[in-house]
Amino acid sequence: MRMLVFVFGLLLSVQGVIAADVRPPAGPPPLPTPPSPIVSFRELLNMTPPARAAELQKKSPKNRAIIEDRLKEFEALPKDQREVRLKLMELRWQLMSLIRQSPTNRASAIKLIPEQDRLLVNERLRYWDQLEPEVQTAVLENEMMLSYIISGQAANTTELTNRIETLPPNLRSNLLATMERWRQMTPQEQQTIYQNFRSVFDLDERQRQKVISQNSLDRSSATEQEKIALLLKSFEKLPPDQRERWMNSLQKFTSMSMEERARFIQNAERWQKMSEPERQAWRNLTRKIPPLPPLPPNAKFGPVEKLSATN
Repeated sequence: MRMLVFVFGLLLSVQGVIAADVRPPAGPPPLPTPPSPIVSFRELLNMTPPARAAELQKKSPKNRAIIEDRLKEFEALPKDQREVRLKLMELRWQLMSLIRQSPTNRASAIKLIPEQDRLLVNERLRYWDQLEPEVQTAVLENEMMLSYIISGQAANTTELTNRIETLPPNLRSNLLATMERWRQMTPQEQQTIYQNFRSVFDLDERQRQKVISQNSLDRSSATEQEKIALLLKSFEKLPPDQRERWMNSLQKFTSMSMEERARFIQNAERWQKMSEPERQAWRNLTRKIPPLPPLPPNAKFGPVEKLSATN
C-alpha cells in the first residue's frame, strides 16, 4: 500500500461464524459483557477538542473532572508509553472479568474478546488456574496497587503514597488499606505475590515492543489511507484525457518487475529533488538528442571484455 501511495502521488505530481455442537446451559444465559471503558477512553483520546467537549458534557461534573485529569495525564505521555499503558489497562479489564469465573463457564465470554488478544488472554488464564487459591486471593487483594507499579505510574509504594491525594476518595481509601497490609508482609510474601501478579497482568519487554510496533503500523496505515483518499479526490478533478494518461502510467508501473520498480522510484526521487529550471533543461536535452540509427541486419555482438587498469 505504501508503494501504491508513493507511485500514485508521484504520477499526479510529476504528470462467518463457525457452528459448535455445544449443549445449551441448564440455567439462564449469562449477561452480556459490558463494553470496555478502555475502548471509550481511547475514543476520547483520539477525538478533536470540540467532539471531546461535547462527549464529556454528557457526564456528571464529578466524573467529567476525573476523566479530564486522566486525559491530560495520557496526552502528556510519549506515544509508545501511552500505548503500553492502554494495553495493560485493556488486558486487566479482560482478565478481571474472566478469572473470577469457573474455567468451564468462560467460553462465551472469551469469544467477545478481540481475536488478536485471545491467545495472550488464554495463556494468562491457564497460568492463573494453576495457582493455589490462597495465592490467587493475595494477588487479587493487591492487584490495584501493583497495577500502578507495572504501568510506570509509581516505582514503589512510597511513590504511590505521594499520589494518593490525586485519586478519587473511594480508590484512595482502598489503596491505603492495601498498602498497610503490604507493609506487614515479609519480603518473601511480597515477592511471591508480585511475581505471580506480573505473570498474569504484566507484559514482558518483547510483548511491549510488539504493542509499540503494532501501534506504529496502525498509525502508518491510517496515514496512508488518508493519503489515498486525498489522491483519489485529486485524481477525480483531472480532465478525462489526463486521467487516462495517469491510469495508463499506473498500469505500466504495476506490470514492472521489482527491479524495474526500484529503478523507476530511484529516478523519480531524483526528478522530484530537481528544481524547475533543472527539469526544463532535461526536457530540452531529450528533445535535441537524435534517434539512434537502426542496427544493420543480422548484427551480432560478442561479450564485452573487461578493461584492466595498468600502471
